[in-house]
Amino acid sequence: GPDQLQQYLVKNALDMGAAGMDSVTGAGELQLPKAPDVVPPTARALASTGRAGKTVRLLSAIADNEGAVSVVEQVKRNGKAVRTIRRPGSVVATSPKTVASPWTAPVKPKGTFQHCAVAVDAAGNRSPESCARIVLR
Repeated sequence: GPDQLQQYLVKNALDMGAAGMDSVTGAGELQLPKAPDVVPPTARALASTGRAGKTVRLLSAIADNEGAVSVVEQVKRNGKAVRTIRRPGSVVATSPKTVASPWTAPVKPKGTFQHCAVAVDAAGNRSPESCARIVLR
């Protein structure tokens, strides 16, 4: 209600001028806490190519307005996850940054492969899953 709102505003004011509330500066300068982060990071899986039985670099473009995100990637065969890759630590990327994760392709690949990426920031916001094709030769 109005009384609680007034108490909250007065509690979060930095006293200016004479001590306490006065007719010149009131309760002081309002010092509200930082707004919560509600903007999800972005993750865009990029197409990858490689050789069967060899290590393939799976690329993703990652960004977050707050900076640091954790990235979870999956390799899918025919739409089903066959490998999950959790990057150790977090990626600091206030603007899009390309990151690579190694994946060893099967010696005799069958079906179609995709690399999918999701980014999660410190506030728990998740990007939509992004998937790109893996072409094996």
